Amino acid sequence: MQWTRLAASAAMGIGIFTGATTGAYAQEVCPDTVRLGTTVSDTGPFAPLGSGWHRMIEVFEEEFNKAGGVNLADCGKKVPIEILIYDDQSNPTTAVGLFERMASQDSVDFFVGPDWSSLGLAVSAVAERHAIPIVMGNVAAPSAYRHGQENVFGTPSPIVPLWSERYFEMLETVDPKPESFFFIIQDNPVTAAISDFWM
Repeated sequence: MQWTRLAASAAMGIGIFTGATTGAYAQEVCPDTVRLGTTVSDTGPFAPLGSGWHRMIEVFEEEFNKAGGVNLADCGKKVPIEILIYDDQSNPTTAVGLFERMASQDSVDFFVGPDWSSLGLAVSAVAERHAIPIVMGNVAAPSAYRHGQENVFGTPSPIVPLWSERYFEMLETVDPKPESFFFIIQDNPVTAAISDFWM
């Protein structure tokens, strides 16, 4: 499952990057590498859920470059990718600072990730501000994708609000039926979308 997410996110990112920038490189010196930037939650509360992500990204970079890297059609060549990885500490504020660093100091060509909706919601503004495309392959909360964004791509899931649907279907079958219920949720964009839908 983790490999699938990583491959889908990175491949989609590289595909969009290639399609979006071949024309741009026709007017400039063709690069020797394409630099992508991302963060992972090596530490903090999300760390147990993303165990191994950092190494998987490194392996993806190695394997992708074995095939020659990304094709820049207008340059008439393939170039290797370089992926910068920072620890966002499972913290949106830290993630924003790191994405700002990648944009202003590391001169990344493209953003990938991060993995969590609470972080993706925060860093999407950085991508827009610096006009650097970002693909958020595992950011499902609809609130992370706002009207007018030109550089933010991903997989907003229309089923996020329905994640509790089966639970409510089950409640229809129990006897006696509950007269009331209440939500205890974590404060993040995904659970907010779920609770907003049902409340």
